[in-house]
Parts: sequence; structure tokens; C-alpha cells
Amino acid sequence: MITDQFRGAKDAAALMEEVTGLFSCGDMAEEYMDTFMLAIQQAYFDGKRKNKKYTPKKYRKDPETNQSLPSLN
Repeated sequence: MITDQFRGAKDAAALMEEVTGLFSCGDMAEEYMDTFMLAIQQAYFDGKRKNKKYTPKKYRKDPETNQSLPSLN
């Protein structure tokens, strides 16, 4: 059985291979490559922000101090 973590790593590796091929062939203008990379970066941070709400409070960290938040138990 393939775990979600392994499947995600496999998908990421396939995407990296495709993007590397796209950039290395030289058919894409540099300004389009920059725009593409910014879009990927934005998608990454949007997903990270969206998934943050699924982290249980006891595992979240205070954004200012990067320390674990105190437990209310």
C-alpha cells in the first residue's frame, strides 16, 4: 500500500523532472520562467496556509517566538 507521503514525494519528483526539462530546453522566455516560478511559489504558500488550519492546537507554534503554544489541558 502506497502512503500519501510517498505518493506526494513521487508526484513532486515527477513535477521537478518536467519543470527541469521545460527550463533546460530554452524554448521559454526568461520572463515567462520567472512568472511560472512565482506562480509555483504562490501555490506552495497558499497550500501551506490552507493546511495550517488542520494542525491541532497542541502542535502549533507561536509565530513570533517559534515556540510551542501552551497547552490548556
